Amino acid sequence: MGRFALPSDGNLPVITHKDELLSKIRNNTVTVVKADTGSGKSTSIPILLLEEYLGQNSERHPRIVVTQPRRMAATGIASYVDGLCGSENLVEENQN
Repeated sequence: MGRFALPSDGNLPVITHKDELLSKIRNNTVTVVKADTGSGKSTSIPILLLEEYLGQNSERHPRIVVTQPRRMAATGIASYVDGLCGSENLVEENQN
């Protein structure tokens, strides 16, 4: 599909609605995504945003922030997404 691996074979709802989702994000200051557990919100959306950004701006990396209700969930997801990005080492953990 792109430069980075996605967490499934592309059948997650977030992936199947990729174009619509990216269009909404591009055209709005804030976008709230509400979907069922396991739909790819926390893992696929950051990768889709990174792919989209790098396709247009290859000089530097964007800051993509994903929030979770607990710190452990946030750091676990960050590590998982970093692993999907291969050796890019793109995830920065903020301890604040």
